[in-house]
Amino acid sequence: MERLGGWQMTQECDQLKTKFLDQTNQEIILDIKRYNDEINDLKKSFKSLKRSHSDMRREMKILKISQQDPVPPNIRAKIKEILKAWKDTDNNMFIDTRAAQQVLKCIQEKSCVTITACSGAGKTATLRHVALQMAKYNYDVLLVTYQDEIIKFYSPNKKTMFVVDDLCGNFSFDHSEINIWRPVIDHLKMVLENKLTKIIVAFHEAEIDKLLTKGYYTKYCALALCVFFNDNVKEEMLKEEVNEETRTIIENVCEACKLNRGTSRTILVDELDSLTHTFRMLDDWAKGNVQDVFSNINMKVPRFREKFLLHLNTLDISQQKQLAHSFDKDIAKDGVINKKIVQLLLDSGADFNQCDDEGQSSVMKACEHGHTEIVKLLLDKGADLNQCYAKMQSSVMKACEHGRTEIVKILLDKGADLNASDWLRNTSIMK
Repeated sequence: MERLGGWQMTQECDQLKTKFLDQTNQEIILDIKRYNDEINDLKKSFKSLKRSHSDMRREMKILKISQQDPVPPNIRAKIKEILKAWKDTDNNMFIDTRAAQQVLKCIQEKSCVTITACSGAGKTATLRHVALQMAKYNYDVLLVTYQDEIIKFYSPNKKTMFVVDDLCGNFSFDHSEINIWRPVIDHLKMVLENKLTKIIVAFHEAEIDKLLTKGYYTKYCALALCVFFNDNVKEEMLKEEVNEETRTIIENVCEACKLNRGTSRTILVDELDSLTHTFRMLDDWAKGNVQDVFSNINMKVPRFREKFLLHLNTLDISQQKQLAHSFDKDIAKDGVINKKIVQLLLDSGADFNQCDDEGQSSVMKACEHGHTEIVKLLLDKGADLNQCYAKMQSSVMKACEHGRTEIVKILLDKGADLNASDWLRNTSIMK
């Protein structure tokens, strides 16, 4: 101050520092302080109002969405809670498999996917994992129990995936569970026409469980190993020395399937081979390639035929009847015929008078190839022994032509016409 105004100014300033303000000046200072406090309070109120406005806008948005959301708030909250539990379990325990990858690929490409498996095969874990993965693609994952919930919760402008776990129950097939879906089938078709909507269903398959309930523990164990090793059971695992980890896994699976931990791995190999051929042959049979099935080289092995028959007996009656009525019209090849399998087919309603494209019936073929016991079975069921095919040859003619003496006697006892002639006027005796 001295430099700016000299010594005199400095002295005046020093006096002002210690000079008492009069009442008016003090009031001015107090007012200024009060105004500053009020300004600070206003700033705080403004910030608070701003936050309240943002919260209100957010709540309004949620309310607007909830009003548009076809899913009731209580159900939405429950689904959110369940999905969180699924996610925790999935992160800690789920092991990705080729099956899970394939299901995910299918649901991404298609509108509806069904997962079928026996209990304990991991279908539920796979279904939940796939649902969580689809949520990452902005799909609204909705768990539904009743058929009408899909119709109620459907939103045409929103990516939605409906999840149905165990469509027909966990442990048994109940036709009533299927029947309640019939009235909404047409509605579901319309829903699935919307590319934004998907449905994934887990369906309990009880057929494989029958292997266990009927005591086929080794076969069940072979299937379990396929599942455990992700359908990659290598032959050397069961024939050669393996590491400690693999050996322990095999022993644990055997024990879980009610087998001795020391069960011979050779037996498991045989079961795996049997399963491989059996399921492929049944698929061929269902497609009408009957001759291919019974001409399969494995059918020449008695032990395989026994296992094949055992598996046929585990099928549902409806499946047995389907196979019994499957036929192709190709000329028969040299195949292996088993009396017990023929009996099973006849009991399932097979048409024993069905003919191939040359008009030859089952009785004719059995007579030609000398299957005496099967001829008896067919005749006891009421097969037409005088039925003739394109060349006017009857069953007794075929038997005479191929020297089947015992079968000729059986046919004659059943009333076969020995004097009938074929298109060349040859009788059975002339054969």
